[in-house]
Amino acid sequence: MEIFNISGMRAMALSLNNLSGTIPPNIGSTLPNIEELYISDLTNLVGTIPHSISNCSKLTILELSGNKLTGLIPNSLGYLTHLQNLNLPENNLTSDSFLSFLTSLTNCRNLRLLDLSFNPLNGMLPVSVGNFSKSLVKLYATDSKINGQIPNEVGNLSSLLDLDLSDNNLIGSIPTSTHNLRNLQRMYFQYNKLTGFIGDHICKLNHLGAIDLGQNQLSGSLPNCLGTLLPLD
Repeated sequence: MEIFNISGMRAMALSLNNLSGTIPPNIGSTLPNIEELYISDLTNLVGTIPHSISNCSKLTILELSGNKLTGLIPNSLGYLTHLQNLNLPENNLTSDSFLSFLTSLTNCRNLRLLDLSFNPLNGMLPVSVGNFSKSLVKLYATDSKINGQIPNEVGNLSSLLDLDLSDNNLIGSIPTSTHNLRNLQRMYFQYNKLTGFIGDHICKLNHLGAIDLGQNQLSGSLPNCLGTLLPLD
């Protein structure tokens, strides 16, 4: 525990060890200057994400993937206004039905990468996802028990390179607003319950190099433009 009392600590990496226990509940007061925190792939790390972590106001990277963390993803993460990378996949984290923590994260105006994959979130994507900063380039939420429709506001994320919403319970059509994602390179919507047509709006995605819409309930013909899209470098 003494390690977590070094107030001048700026970076800590404890990943890929046999460490066990919980994240100290007072981490926000004992590591006030931490900027990068890597605590991942610890198969015996349990407990919740402490609310006090929101007091680590200088955090830019928070890596908590591949653990056994449970409980709600705290809305207080939205206070980490310098946050650039938030990696939470492969835990047992949950949220309310509105995934309100996503709304709080729109305050993180430097956020570039958000990975929520392989968590039982059991909620719907809020329209507030369209309020994420233009800095967001990678959004991953595969196999996260997300239901409902893909909000049309996702088209506001004009800097996105990767968008992965595969293996969920999404319904409805692919939003026409996706034509605004002009920088998108990878779109993964497979293993959902999407319906409707694959519209010509995909033709606007000139940088698209990988698209997977398999295992849905889409209908109609394929847009001719799919044959002219540029491959990834």
